[in-house]
Amino acid sequence: KTSDLSLPSLNKIIAGTSPELFLRSFYYGKPILLVIGGSQGSQTINTLIYLSLPQLLEKYNIVHIVGDNNLEEAKRETEKILENSINAKNYVLYGHISLMDIYPKVDIAVSRAGATTMFELALWQIPTVFIPLAISHDNHQAENAFEAVKAGWAKSLEESNLSPHMLIQSLDSIMEDQNTYSKYSELAKDFGNRDAANIIAVEILNILKTH
Repeated sequence: KTSDLSLPSLNKIIAGTSPELFLRSFYYGKPILLVIGGSQGSQTINTLIYLSLPQLLEKYNIVHIVGDNNLEEAKRETEKILENSINAKNYVLYGHISLMDIYPKVDIAVSRAGATTMFELALWQIPTVFIPLAISHDNHQAENAFEAVKAGWAKSLEESNLSPHMLIQSLDSIMEDQNTYSKYSELAKDFGNRDAANIIAVEILNILKTH
């Protein structure tokens, strides 16, 4: 991870590969926020980001993965929101993209709490604000998020009680200073090494129960 939160994006972009989105004029003084809602996208998360976008772009470069089915609607919504914004260039929108190209450059994330995504975020030491799917089987996403929060590398927000203020406050509480951020990042690594197998095993069992 970067040693100075004032220049996280520059270090990560130089160090990794260069997907198309990073050829855009991202502002290097801002950290990169990755927003993902699962393979099909999440309308709940997408809507929350739309409502928060002007405030978020004051602090972050944003890579927003909305799901292919939501892409056209997302383009319309965000074009209206960012029509006169000087920060519009610091926002990129995708239906889907190879996350393995993106993870090395990401500083913080907003995501659902499926086991695979959670393991990947922990492996790459990315502090995360999880928004568990409220109707996931046996409430396993909420349980996953609880374990990540308990381990100290994540925050969790309930889907039924979301607001832009809550999202921004949760992100800020992680990014507020270098020591706090470094602690979250280190604990993510510990969580990934320790609990990945158990989390994936539980996820597989939950999937089998539905078939």
